[in-house]
Amino acid sequence: MSVTQLGIFRAASPPRDTRSRFLERLETFRATAMEKIDKSSQQRNVKLTAKDIQLWRRRNVPPGSDV
Repeated sequence: MSVTQLGIFRAASPPRDTRSRFLERLETFRATAMEKIDKSSQQRNVKLTAKDIQLWRRRNVPPGSDV
C-alpha cells in the first residue's frame, strides 16, 4: 500500500506529512485501503489518494471528530 502526500494531509488535522502523523493515522489508512480492496478484487497494490481518504472520512467520521 502507498499513500500520497495529499492523502496524509487529508487524514490529518492539522495537516502535516510527517512520519509520526502517518503512524497516528494508520488505522484510517488501513480502513480506507480495505474498503478500496473490497470494491475491486483485481487490485494487488493499493494507492490511497487524498480523494480516497476524503470519501472514507465523509462516510465514517462524525463532523468535528479528530479521527
